[in-house]
Amino acid sequence: MRLQKRILPHLFAIIFFSLGISLNSHAADYYVSPTGSDSNPGTIGAPFKTIQKAADVVDAGSVVHVAPGTYIGIIRTTRNGTATKRIRFISDVKWGANCIPPAGNDADIFWENTGDYVDIDGFEMDGTGNPWFRLGLVQYGGYGRLCNNHIHHFYGTSTNGRNGNGGAGILSTGTSYADTRPNEVFNNVIHHIGDLFYKHVTYLQNHQHGIYISNPNCRVYNNIVYANEAYGIHLYHNPLSATVANNLCFQNGAGGFYFYLGDSNTIVVNNISYDNPRVNPSSDVSTSGYNTNTPKNNPLHDGSTNIIFLNNLSFHNGGSNSNANASIVADPGFIKYMADGTGDYHLAAGSIAIDKGTPAHAPSFDMNGRKRPQGAGYDIGPYEK
Repeated sequence: MRLQKRILPHLFAIIFFSLGISLNSHAADYYVSPTGSDSNPGTIGAPFKTIQKAADVVDAGSVVHVAPGTYIGIIRTTRNGTATKRIRFISDVKWGANCIPPAGNDADIFWENTGDYVDIDGFEMDGTGNPWFRLGLVQYGGYGRLCNNHIHHFYGTSTNGRNGNGGAGILSTGTSYADTRPNEVFNNVIHHIGDLFYKHVTYLQNHQHGIYISNPNCRVYNNIVYANEAYGIHLYHNPLSATVANNLCFQNGAGGFYFYLGDSNTIVVNNISYDNPRVNPSSDVSTSGYNTNTPKNNPLHDGSTNIIFLNNLSFHNGGSNSNANASIVADPGFIKYMADGTGDYHLAAGSIAIDKGTPAHAPSFDMNGRKRPQGAGYDIGPYEK
Protein backbone atom coordinates (compact mmCIF):
# COMPACT_ATOMS: atom_id res chain seq x y z
CA MET A 1 0.00 0.00 0.00
CA ARG A 2 2.84 2.33 0.83
CA LEU A 3 4.45 1.40 -2.48
CA GLN A 4 1.24 2.33 -4.32
CA LYS A 5 1.13 5.71 -2.60
CA ARG A 6 4.65 6.40 -3.78
CA ILE A 7 4.19 5.13 -7.33
CA LEU A 8 0.76 6.53 -8.24
CA PRO A 9 1.66 10.25 -8.14
CA HIS A 10 4.70 9.58 -10.33
CA LEU A 11 2.59 7.43 -12.66
CA PHE A 12 0.03 10.20 -13.11
CA ALA A 13 2.84 12.69 -13.76
CA ILE A 14 4.25 10.42 -16.46
CA ILE A 15 0.81 10.06 -18.08
CA PHE A 16 0.20 13.81 -18.10
CA PHE A 17 3.69 14.43 -19.52
CA SER A 18 3.22 11.86 -22.27
CA LEU A 19 -0.07 13.50 -23.28
CA GLY A 20 1.57 16.91 -23.43
CA ILE A 21 -0.42 18.16 -20.43
CA SER A 22 1.28 20.21 -17.77
CA LEU A 23 0.05 19.94 -14.22
CA ASN A 24 0.61 23.70 -13.92
CA SER A 25 -0.31 24.75 -17.45
CA HIS A 26 -3.61 26.49 -16.73
CA ALA A 27 -3.29 30.27 -16.86
CA ALA A 28 -5.85 32.05 -14.75
CA ASP A 29 -8.74 34.08 -16.08
CA TYR A 30 -8.95 37.39 -14.26
CA TYR A 31 -11.93 39.67 -13.86
CA VAL A 32 -12.12 43.44 -13.47
CA SER A 33 -15.13 45.50 -12.40
CA PRO A 34 -15.68 49.09 -11.23
CA THR A 35 -17.21 47.60 -8.06
CA GLY A 36 -14.21 45.35 -7.39
CA SER A 37 -11.11 45.86 -5.28
CA ASP A 38 -7.45 45.46 -6.11
CA SER A 39 -7.06 43.55 -2.86
CA ASN A 40 -9.37 40.87 -4.25
CA PRO A 41 -8.01 37.74 -5.99
CA GLY A 42 -9.45 38.84 -9.34
CA THR A 43 -11.96 36.02 -9.65
CA ILE A 44 -15.41 36.35 -11.17
CA GLY A 45 -16.90 36.59 -7.68
CA ALA A 46 -14.20 38.90 -6.30
CA PRO A 47 -12.87 40.97 -9.22
CA PHE A 48 -10.10 43.53 -9.31
CA LYS A 49 -11.03 47.19 -9.57
CA THR A 50 -8.43 48.29 -12.12
CA ILE A 51 -7.11 46.96 -15.40
CA GLN A 52 -3.62 47.82 -14.20
CA LYS A 53 -3.86 45.39 -11.29
CA ALA A 54 -4.78 42.59 -13.68
CA ALA A 55 -1.93 43.62 -16.01
CA ASP A 56 0.51 43.24 -13.13
CA VAL A 57 -0.40 39.60 -12.40
CA VAL A 58 -1.18 37.99 -15.78
CA ASP A 59 0.88 35.18 -17.24
CA ALA A 60 1.06 33.69 -20.72
CA GLY A 61 -2.38 32.37 -21.61
CA SER A 62 -4.28 34.61 -19.20
CA VAL A 63 -7.52 36.31 -20.21
CA VAL A 64 -8.57 39.52 -18.49
CA HIS A 65 -12.34 40.06 -18.63
CA VAL A 66 -13.28 43.70 -18.07
CA ALA A 67 -16.88 44.42 -17.12
CA PRO A 68 -18.78 47.47 -18.42
CA GLY A 69 -18.16 50.69 -16.53
CA THR A 70 -15.70 53.55 -16.20
CA TYR A 71 -12.00 53.01 -15.50
CA ILE A 72 -9.80 56.02 -14.75
CA GLY A 73 -6.02 55.82 -14.96
CA ILE A 74 -3.16 55.22 -17.36
CA ILE A 75 -2.47 51.59 -18.27
CA ARG A 76 0.89 49.90 -18.72
CA THR A 77 0.79 46.29 -19.93
CA THR A 78 4.25 44.74 -19.85
CA ARG A 79 3.95 40.95 -19.59
CA ASN A 80 4.53 38.57 -22.48
CA GLY A 81 2.34 35.88 -23.90
CA THR A 82 3.51 33.31 -26.42
CA ALA A 83 2.40 32.29 -29.89
CA THR A 84 0.21 29.53 -28.40
CA LYS A 85 -0.68 31.29 -25.14
CA ARG A 86 -1.58 34.87 -25.87
CA ILE A 87 -2.46 37.35 -23.12
CA ARG A 88 -5.88 38.83 -23.85
CA PHE A 89 -7.44 41.98 -22.39
CA ILE A 90 -11.11 41.90 -23.41
CA SER A 91 -13.99 44.25 -22.76
CA ASP A 92 -16.80 41.76 -22.08
CA VAL A 93 -19.22 44.14 -23.81
CA LYS A 94 -17.78 45.83 -26.89
CA TRP A 95 -16.98 49.44 -25.92
CA GLY A 96 -18.64 48.80 -22.56
CA ALA A 97 -15.38 49.27 -20.63
CA ASN A 98 -14.84 53.02 -20.87
CA CYS A 99 -11.19 53.81 -20.16
CA ILE A 100 -10.31 57.45 -19.57
CA PRO A 101 -7.07 59.27 -18.72
CA PRO A 102 -6.61 60.63 -15.22
CA ALA A 103 -6.44 64.33 -14.41
CA GLY A 104 -3.05 65.99 -14.56
CA ASN A 105 -0.22 66.06 -17.06
CA ASP A 106 2.44 63.66 -15.80
CA ALA A 107 2.15 61.52 -18.95
CA ASP A 108 0.73 61.90 -22.44
CA ILE A 109 0.51 58.22 -23.46
CA PHE A 110 -2.67 56.59 -22.22
CA TRP A 111 -2.37 52.82 -22.79
CA GLU A 112 1.16 51.58 -23.44
CA ASN A 113 1.85 47.94 -24.24
CA THR A 114 5.40 46.58 -24.25
CA GLY A 115 4.45 42.89 -24.05
CA ASP A 116 4.58 40.38 -26.89
CA TYR A 117 1.58 38.32 -28.03
CA VAL A 118 -0.96 40.60 -26.35
CA ASP A 119 -4.53 41.31 -27.50
CA ILE A 120 -6.31 44.54 -26.54
CA ASP A 121 -9.86 43.99 -27.66
CA GLY A 122 -13.13 45.92 -27.51
CA PHE A 123 -12.38 48.91 -25.27
CA GLU A 124 -13.49 52.49 -25.45
CA MET A 125 -10.65 54.94 -24.82
CA ASP A 126 -11.99 58.45 -24.37
CA GLY A 127 -9.61 61.37 -23.89
CA THR A 128 -12.30 64.03 -23.78
CA GLY A 129 -11.77 64.88 -20.11
CA ASN A 130 -8.04 65.56 -20.38
CA PRO A 131 -6.81 67.16 -23.63
CA TRP A 132 -3.17 66.75 -22.55
CA PHE A 133 -2.84 63.18 -23.86
CA ARG A 134 -1.54 62.83 -27.45
CA LEU A 135 -1.40 59.02 -27.79
CA GLY A 136 -4.29 56.69 -27.10
CA LEU A 137 -2.85 53.17 -27.53
CA VAL A 138 0.85 52.56 -28.22
CA GLN A 139 2.28 49.20 -29.24
CA TYR A 140 5.96 48.84 -28.36
CA GLY A 141 5.70 45.05 -28.22
CA GLY A 142 5.39 42.60 -31.09
CA TYR A 143 2.81 40.15 -32.40
CA GLY A 144 0.04 42.28 -30.91
CA ARG A 145 -3.59 42.44 -31.96
CA LEU A 146 -5.23 45.82 -31.33
CA CYS A 147 -8.81 45.30 -32.37
CA ASN A 148 -12.46 46.32 -31.99
CA ASN A 149 -11.62 49.43 -29.98
CA HIS A 150 -13.23 52.88 -30.06
CA ILE A 151 -10.51 55.50 -29.52
CA HIS A 152 -11.37 59.17 -29.64
CA HIS A 153 -10.79 62.74 -28.48
CA PHE A 154 -7.10 62.59 -27.64
CA TYR A 155 -6.33 66.22 -28.38
CA GLY A 156 -2.59 66.21 -27.67
CA THR A 157 -2.03 69.57 -26.02
CA SER A 158 0.99 68.20 -24.15
CA THR A 159 4.41 69.75 -24.65
CA ASN A 160 5.33 66.86 -26.92
CA GLY A 161 2.13 67.29 -28.89
CA ARG A 162 2.63 71.02 -29.36
CA ASN A 163 6.31 70.84 -30.20
CA GLY A 164 6.25 68.49 -33.12
CA ASN A 165 6.36 64.94 -31.76
CA GLY A 166 2.91 64.24 -33.13
CA GLY A 167 0.40 61.74 -31.85
CA ALA A 168 -2.08 59.05 -32.83
CA GLY A 169 -5.09 57.09 -31.73
CA ILE A 170 -3.09 53.90 -32.30
CA LEU A 171 0.68 53.84 -32.83
CA SER A 172 2.71 50.74 -33.70
CA THR A 173 6.40 51.49 -33.38
CA GLY A 174 8.08 48.48 -31.74
CA THR A 175 11.22 48.98 -29.71
CA SER A 176 12.69 50.87 -32.67
CA TYR A 177 11.82 51.63 -36.27
CA ALA A 178 13.88 48.56 -37.24
CA ASP A 179 11.83 46.20 -35.05
CA THR A 180 10.49 43.59 -37.50
CA ARG A 181 8.00 41.95 -35.11
CA PRO A 182 4.58 42.33 -36.77
CA ASN A 183 1.44 43.80 -35.24
CA GLU A 184 -2.18 43.83 -36.38
CA VAL A 185 -4.55 46.80 -36.10
CA PHE A 186 -8.08 45.94 -37.17
CA ASN A 187 -11.80 46.61 -36.70
CA ASN A 188 -11.22 49.84 -34.76
CA VAL A 189 -13.12 53.14 -34.94
CA ILE A 190 -10.82 56.12 -34.34
CA HIS A 191 -11.68 59.80 -34.49
CA HIS A 192 -10.91 63.28 -33.13
CA ILE A 193 -7.22 62.70 -32.54
CA GLY A 194 -5.49 66.07 -32.33
CA ASP A 195 -6.94 69.48 -33.11
CA LEU A 196 -8.73 69.75 -36.45
CA PHE A 197 -7.97 73.47 -36.67
CA TYR A 198 -4.31 73.32 -35.55
CA LYS A 199 -4.83 75.74 -32.69
CA HIS A 200 -2.12 74.25 -30.48
CA VAL A 201 0.38 72.87 -33.02
CA THR A 202 3.76 74.62 -33.16
CA TYR A 203 5.43 72.53 -35.88
CA LEU A 204 2.93 71.67 -38.57
CA GLN A 205 5.08 68.98 -40.19
CA ASN A 206 4.34 66.56 -37.35
CA HIS A 207 0.62 66.31 -36.79
CA GLN A 208 -1.60 63.80 -35.04
CA HIS A 209 -3.14 60.95 -36.94
CA GLY A 210 -5.75 58.25 -36.50
CA ILE A 211 -3.46 55.24 -36.99
CA TYR A 212 0.33 55.58 -37.25
CA ILE A 213 2.59 52.68 -38.31
CA SER A 214 6.36 53.18 -38.14
CA ASN A 215 7.86 49.68 -37.98
CA PRO A 216 7.84 46.78 -40.49
CA ASN A 217 5.46 43.92 -41.22
CA CYS A 218 2.26 45.36 -39.73
CA ARG A 219 -1.27 44.75 -41.01
CA VAL A 220 -3.96 47.46 -40.81
CA TYR A 221 -7.42 46.44 -41.95
CA ASN A 222 -11.17 46.93 -41.51
CA ASN A 223 -10.79 50.22 -39.61
CA ILE A 224 -12.98 53.34 -39.80
CA VAL A 225 -10.90 56.46 -39.18
CA TYR A 226 -12.34 59.96 -39.42
CA ALA A 227 -12.16 63.58 -38.21
CA ASN A 228 -8.52 63.49 -37.14
CA GLU A 229 -6.06 66.36 -37.22
CA ALA A 230 -3.92 65.11 -40.08
CA TYR A 231 -4.14 61.75 -41.84
CA GLY A 232 -6.51 58.93 -41.11
CA ILE A 233 -3.86 56.23 -41.63
CA HIS A 234 -0.24 57.34 -41.74
CA LEU A 235 2.81 55.17 -42.53
CA TYR A 236 6.23 56.71 -42.02
CA HIS A 237 9.78 56.03 -40.85
CA ASN A 238 10.21 52.31 -41.58
CA PRO A 239 6.90 50.50 -42.16
CA LEU A 240 8.35 48.04 -44.68
CA SER A 241 6.17 45.19 -45.96
CA ALA A 242 2.99 46.61 -44.45
CA THR A 243 -0.50 45.62 -45.57
CA VAL A 244 -3.24 48.26 -45.50
CA ALA A 245 -6.55 46.75 -46.57
CA ASN A 246 -10.29 47.48 -46.53
CA ASN A 247 -10.16 50.62 -44.40
CA LEU A 248 -12.38 53.71 -44.63
CA CYS A 249 -10.99 57.20 -44.00
CA PHE A 250 -13.13 60.33 -44.20
CA GLN A 251 -13.16 63.93 -42.98
CA ASN A 252 -9.51 63.89 -41.88
CA GLY A 253 -7.71 67.20 -41.81
CA ALA A 254 -4.84 66.53 -44.22
CA GLY A 255 -5.96 63.45 -46.12
CA GLY A 256 -7.15 59.89 -45.91
CA PHE A 257 -3.90 57.91 -46.24
CA TYR A 258 -0.21 58.79 -46.25
CA PHE A 259 2.59 56.51 -47.46
CA TYR A 260 6.33 56.94 -47.66
CA LEU A 261 7.60 55.81 -51.07
CA GLY A 262 10.58 54.13 -49.44
CA ASP A 263 8.22 51.72 -47.67
CA SER A 264 9.29 48.74 -49.75
CA ASN A 265 6.86 45.91 -50.39
CA THR A 266 3.90 47.73 -48.83
CA ILE A 267 0.52 46.57 -50.19
CA VAL A 268 -2.51 48.90 -50.21
CA VAL A 269 -5.77 47.26 -51.30
CA ASN A 270 -9.54 47.76 -51.18
CA ASN A 271 -9.51 51.01 -49.18
CA ILE A 272 -11.92 53.95 -49.39
CA SER A 273 -10.70 57.53 -49.04
CA TYR A 274 -13.71 59.85 -49.07
CA ASP A 275 -14.36 63.50 -48.25
CA ASN A 276 -10.84 64.40 -47.07
CA PRO A 277 -9.49 66.88 -46.05
CA ARG A 278 -11.92 68.34 -43.60
CA VAL A 279 -10.01 71.62 -43.42
CA ASN A 280 -7.37 73.17 -45.66
CA PRO A 281 -4.14 72.64 -43.76
CA SER A 282 -0.87 74.52 -44.01
CA SER A 283 0.99 74.25 -47.30
CA ASP A 284 3.64 72.03 -45.71
CA VAL A 285 1.14 69.16 -45.50
CA SER A 286 0.23 67.42 -48.76
CA THR A 287 -3.45 66.62 -49.19
CA SER A 288 -4.93 63.71 -51.08
CA GLY A 289 -6.79 60.46 -50.87
CA TYR A 290 -3.64 58.28 -51.04
CA ASN A 291 -0.73 60.67 -50.68
CA THR A 292 2.83 59.45 -51.21
CA ASN A 293 6.12 61.19 -50.58
CA THR A 294 9.56 60.71 -52.15
CA PRO A 295 11.87 58.81 -49.79
CA LYS A 296 14.68 60.60 -48.07
CA ASN A 297 18.14 59.20 -47.44
CA ASN A 298 17.32 56.59 -44.84
CA PRO A 299 19.53 53.49 -44.46
CA LEU A 300 16.62 51.51 -43.04
CA HIS A 301 14.96 51.41 -46.47
CA ASP A 302 16.25 48.74 -48.82
CA GLY A 303 14.73 50.41 -51.89
CA SER A 304 13.90 47.09 -53.53
CA THR A 305 10.33 47.92 -54.48
CA ASN A 306 7.85 50.61 -53.66
CA ILE A 307 4.16 50.58 -52.81
CA ILE A 308 1.60 48.50 -54.68
CA PHE A 309 -1.90 50.00 -54.89
CA LEU A 310 -4.76 47.71 -55.92
CA ASN A 311 -8.52 48.33 -56.15
CA ASN A 312 -8.67 51.43 -53.96
CA LEU A 313 -11.47 53.98 -54.25
CA SER A 314 -11.12 57.74 -53.87
CA PHE A 315 -13.77 60.43 -54.11
CA HIS A 316 -14.45 64.03 -53.06
CA ASN A 317 -11.03 64.59 -51.53
CA GLY A 318 -9.28 67.96 -51.48
CA GLY A 319 -5.81 68.69 -52.76
CA SER A 320 -4.17 68.52 -56.14
CA ASN A 321 -3.44 64.80 -55.82
CA SER A 322 -6.81 63.86 -54.43
CA ASN A 323 -7.33 60.85 -56.68
CA ALA A 324 -3.72 59.67 -57.00
CA ASN A 325 -3.18 55.92 -56.62
CA ALA A 326 -6.91 55.16 -56.81
CA SER A 327 -8.29 52.50 -59.15
CA ILE A 328 -11.85 53.83 -58.86
CA VAL A 329 -12.81 57.49 -58.70
CA ALA A 330 -16.51 57.52 -57.84
CA ASP A 331 -18.92 57.92 -54.96
CA PRO A 332 -18.73 54.69 -52.92
CA GLY A 333 -22.48 54.72 -52.28
CA PHE A 334 -22.84 54.32 -48.52
CA ILE A 335 -26.24 53.57 -47.05
CA LYS A 336 -26.06 56.89 -45.20
CA TYR A 337 -22.99 59.10 -45.26
CA MET A 338 -22.69 61.52 -42.33
CA ALA A 339 -19.54 63.57 -41.94
CA ASP A 340 -19.75 63.48 -38.13
CA GLY A 341 -19.47 59.70 -37.89
CA THR A 342 -23.12 58.99 -37.11
CA GLY A 343 -23.91 57.52 -40.52
CA ASP A 344 -24.23 54.00 -41.83
CA TYR A 345 -21.08 53.24 -43.84
CA HIS A 346 -22.18 49.87 -45.19
CA LEU A 347 -22.43 49.81 -48.97
CA ALA A 348 -25.90 50.42 -50.37
CA ALA A 349 -27.37 48.20 -53.06
CA GLY A 350 -25.88 49.20 -56.40
CA SER A 351 -22.67 50.61 -54.89
CA ILE A 352 -19.76 50.66 -57.31
CA ALA A 353 -17.56 49.22 -54.55
CA ILE A 354 -19.49 45.93 -54.29
CA ASP A 355 -17.51 42.96 -55.65
CA LYS A 356 -14.80 45.33 -56.93
CA GLY A 357 -12.12 44.50 -54.39
CA THR A 358 -9.19 42.16 -54.84
CA PRO A 359 -8.73 39.02 -52.73
CA ALA A 360 -4.97 39.59 -52.75
CA HIS A 361 -3.88 40.45 -49.19
CA ALA A 362 -7.48 41.21 -48.15
CA PRO A 363 -8.73 40.09 -44.72
CA SER A 364 -10.92 36.97 -44.63
CA PHE A 365 -13.62 38.77 -42.59
CA ASP A 366 -15.14 42.25 -42.42
CA MET A 367 -15.63 44.73 -39.59
CA ASN A 368 -18.74 42.87 -38.43
CA GLY A 369 -16.92 39.54 -38.47
CA ARG A 370 -18.70 38.38 -41.64
CA LYS A 371 -16.74 36.11 -43.94
CA ARG A 372 -15.35 37.62 -47.12
CA PRO A 373 -16.51 37.41 -49.85
CA GLN A 374 -20.29 37.35 -49.63
CA GLY A 375 -21.00 37.90 -53.32
CA ALA A 376 -19.16 37.33 -56.57
CA GLY A 377 -16.09 39.10 -55.27
CA TYR A 378 -14.57 41.01 -52.38
CA ASP A 379 -16.08 44.40 -51.56
CA ILE A 380 -14.05 47.57 -51.12
CA GLY A 381 -14.12 49.13 -47.66
CA PRO A 382 -14.53 47.77 -44.12
CA TYR A 383 -17.90 46.08 -44.65
CA GLU A 384 -18.87 43.17 -46.88
CA LYS A 385 -22.29 43.64 -48.45
